[in-house]
Amino acid sequence: MVVENGAWQRYYSHWAADRVVDDLLPGPVAATGGFRANREIDEWLDDVWCEGAALVDHDRRILLWFAFADSGADHIAARAVLARTWPGWDVPFAHDGMGDLTRHLGLGRSLTRAPGWFETFEPSGFAAPETTEPSSVVSLRLPDGSVRTWGSDWEQPIDHLAAGPGLIELLVASPSITPALTDMPYGGVHFDPQARTVSLWAVQTVAGIHDWPLGAPSLWSTPQR
Repeated sequence: MVVENGAWQRYYSHWAADRVVDDLLPGPVAATGGFRANREIDEWLDDVWCEGAALVDHDRRILLWFAFADSGADHIAARAVLARTWPGWDVPFAHDGMGDLTRHLGLGRSLTRAPGWFETFEPSGFAAPETTEPSSVVSLRLPDGSVRTWGSDWEQPIDHLAAGPGLIELLVASPSITPALTDMPYGGVHFDPQARTVSLWAVQTVAGIHDWPLGAPSLWSTPQR
């Protein structure tokens, strides 16, 4: 999407999701020209069908973008390069995916999401204590102030929120990470029951993170991002 002189247009490429970051790295002029070389469209894609996107707002000098990262190192490197090739621009990663882009346009986060699109579930099969390359990590501050950490096969950090506070009991009964990690996970969640907070980080999109219902308002405060 390109915003300029108060108007915005959408452009679509069926195979370009994997190279969104590559198209952005040369800077705003080259990126805008590349996007406008694609087909202009009127419809919206949802979080499932849109695997990568960017919104280039020339009026406010803001670049919102998201794309799949092969690793945490790739994500960090891309953000570092964008900070140099887009001087004078804000270039935040759109953690809420299409929700961040449609909100920027004043259309709200739910434009491409049907009511009730999220699902909660009972946690099971969480821990992966023996792997040195967990998809995500979860940490928990215990009553004595110490912190324990677990590796998880769940790639999406949002799944840990979908599991709700019941995940805490499963965590305590599971063995912590024992081997040293050899690769950067895609994300992680930290639970602090005493402070009633949940903190989350990720190198991929976490659709719905800004309004995800934790299911137990009496226990948790709004997640920290």
